[in-house]
Amino acid sequence: MKIWITKHTKKPEDLILHVENMISLDAVKPYKMPEEEWEAILPYVNEIVSGAASVQKNIAYGNSRFDISRIENDSEAGILAESKRYYILRDYEEAELYRKPDSKYVASVGHFYGDPEDAYIDSEEKFCITIGCGIIKYNLCDPFEGYMYDRNTPQWVETGRKGDIEWCDHIDEVTEDYIAVSLEGEEKRKFDINTLELIESTLTDASKENEKWHCGDTDWGKQVFQPFIEGKPDYPVKCPACNKASCHVYINRYEETSRGGVWVWCSNCHLFSHGSTISVPDWWVNSSRVDEEKLCAADPEELVQYESELDDLVNHRMLNYCVIENACHYCRHKEYAEPHISECPECSEKTLTSRLSGPCMIVSCSNCGYEVVGSSFFPPCQTDELTYTVMAKNVEKDKMPKVARLFGLNVMTFVNRINEYGEVTQTARLFDAEKLYLTLKKLGVEVEISPDFRRKFPDLIGCKLF
Repeated sequence: MKIWITKHTKKPEDLILHVENMISLDAVKPYKMPEEEWEAILPYVNEIVSGAASVQKNIAYGNSRFDISRIENDSEAGILAESKRYYILRDYEEAELYRKPDSKYVASVGHFYGDPEDAYIDSEEKFCITIGCGIIKYNLCDPFEGYMYDRNTPQWVETGRKGDIEWCDHIDEVTEDYIAVSLEGEEKRKFDINTLELIESTLTDASKENEKWHCGDTDWGKQVFQPFIEGKPDYPVKCPACNKASCHVYINRYEETSRGGVWVWCSNCHLFSHGSTISVPDWWVNSSRVDEEKLCAADPEELVQYESELDDLVNHRMLNYCVIENACHYCRHKEYAEPHISECPECSEKTLTSRLSGPCMIVSCSNCGYEVVGSSFFPPCQTDELTYTVMAKNVEKDKMPKVARLFGLNVMTFVNRINEYGEVTQTARLFDAEKLYLTLKKLGVEVEISPDFRRKFPDLIGCKLF
């Protein structure tokens, strides 16, 4: 029986809660657990082994507390493969080899962007195989060197890890001659068991349908993703290959992490690129329309059907939740400061007027009476979600009472803060920050704003468009 043990420790001198996971096989003490801790939790472990309980929580010992539970499903616990003497555990992006029965850590047998997907241990325990972004065959022999990128060693051999990556999903079969794997996108391949050279590739019906997508090179992917990095809400952007404004981007944040995968694709020339591990901004949220289970590194098919909505999501989040350069450039009210005249879809006369009135777009034809009204045409400043910090510095003595009132402080507290820190601060949303800034400037007080809304909204002060 396998028992999952989670140890939570908070040292008196440390504010961070440390979490450590261990596995006990058949009530054997995990190698790295101190003897006294094991003796303290062993009665609770035995209750689970006997079937008297399935979970034990908040068992206190010293500065630690322990949660103990029976492992019902190996894969859900991260156990990818098991043999008589070893098991392979997935830990984040690492494939780790452990010894039985005391769960002593032996070595890393692979590291994979996007996590290892599957593993296999030879029945004679001479080697193991791990797959994910590529394939690694690791020889189970001394010195059990831990896996490292870009290292030539007899300890392991690997393939499909760079350039044209083999995004493997499942190990189908291992013989004395080959290993057969399924790739994302339903393609199946066989590799030589010794060298991992490709022997055979078979396209299923599903993978044949995906042949329309072609991998763009690294530079192409970087160029399409660059507007996102620079905070320019211009998607869809122009494709570096076909020169059409048909390139899209989408990020999928992994659950409860600051990491995620990124897809970029061109709906015109069908180039695409995928990255499995990027740092995701705090302000990003996944689309509720996208089924994460259907996202695939081999193509962007799950995303293509929603690409217009995803463009809107990307642009909206950038415009409203991050500091971009000149958001006023994207203001519809600036664009429609004067009414637009165009051809009417009903009578084909050039008598169709489009104008903005508050948040409403009114489109009407003076010839045939055609009219449409749309709402929610707010300028970027009205939907901005940032919080700004206004700082008053070096305030002259005679101005302190007025400035103290502006910051909601009594004069004594205000003076103490100025003397101690040299400044006083207040956080506010955009229009309140603007009002406070203008009042302080009128009083002749030195003032700073972080982030500086004048950079994001250079036309805000004095704007009367909305």
